[in-house]
Amino acid sequence: MSDSNTNEFESETASENGNSEYEFNTSYNEGSNNTFNEIDKVSDDLPTYQRFMLSLDECGRIFGPQGQYLRKIKQDNHVKIDVTEKQVGCSDRILTCAGTIQNISQAMTDIVSLLISNQPIEIKKYPFYFLNSFLPPPELSDFNTISSLNEIYNIRVILTNTQISSIIGKQGRTIRHLIDVNDVKIVASRNFLPDSDERILQIQGPAEAIGSTIDDIAKTLNAEINIDQITERHYFPHVLANSEQKIVTFRSSNNNNNNTASNNSAASNGNSNNHNSNNNQRRSSRSYEGQFQATVLIPDTLVGAMMGTRGNRISNLRKFTHTRIDTGKMDDVESNYVDTANETFRKFIISGDNMDNVKKAEALLNSNLESEIKRREEAEINDN
Repeated sequence: MSDSNTNEFESETASENGNSEYEFNTSYNEGSNNTFNEIDKVSDDLPTYQRFMLSLDECGRIFGPQGQYLRKIKQDNHVKIDVTEKQVGCSDRILTCAGTIQNISQAMTDIVSLLISNQPIEIKKYPFYFLNSFLPPPELSDFNTISSLNEIYNIRVILTNTQISSIIGKQGRTIRHLIDVNDVKIVASRNFLPDSDERILQIQGPAEAIGSTIDDIAKTLNAEINIDQITERHYFPHVLANSEQKIVTFRSSNNNNNNTASNNSAASNGNSNNHNSNNNQRRSSRSYEGQFQATVLIPDTLVGAMMGTRGNRISNLRKFTHTRIDTGKMDDVESNYVDTANETFRKFIISGDNMDNVKKAEALLNSNLESEIKRREEAEINDN
């Protein structure tokens, strides 16, 4: 977030642990209505996703007995909801809700309503700073649409630094608009989530108001940012070691096919579809400090094509995805895998500190592999 956009409107409020957050003046210039014309044009039916931070206690209340509460919310609102696995020693989990803007908004309204109905009498103080409220305790005078403070809840939206800047808007106009129109309080964390370029946008208010705010946030982001092109590092729950580095892995998910010489022979007889299988593709994951990793196995006969002339193809892939790709060495046994048919594969190991970038590199590498296999099959068929 650039200082030029924020200094004129943000006032700092010190939290109990000494950290300061950004709280925004709710005064709003009516003459700036034209700023939101493009946002208003965004359709409620546009597909997108949004991420939220939850405590372990909140997750339990949302899931309900045998997950029945969360299952009902997904069915009622036609959304996909994924929650990260519980990490030992970690006090937070990430809920990702995907669907249309309208459906996500309604699903989150239902989730907040559920949390409000089951919220504990005492507000819990969490050891993880970002789970705690950045806002002062609510008062009835802060809101125009409630009759009891029991209707109020705080929800934590996870956004990248670029997205936070868009939500704030020029001279704070966008966030002022969100606050005034939806009758909520909003605060953005000054600090980044560990090992990421993301921050927390906390929304305080009743369930319906929070849902409508999430709707407006999604429209704002889709009007101003291509969410699929964001390359900033995402936050994932993990336990910080003494070195303040993370050890996180994800499992590669390539499903590519490799055709042996016998497959190519079958292809010439019109039966190649019966031989396309993923048996020759193996998946693996490894733990690296501060890194995500995926492994793609490349048939030795196709390594040269994947590398390109003087390695240009793989070099361009590294630059485009901002990842490291280790192509191994032919004389290094650890860099090869030999399947039951005695065909040699080379391990292409992709690593990086951004999971999305690693997945992007993996997908592009697999796509290149599929294209090369298909090209060689067609060339052999034509030769025959």
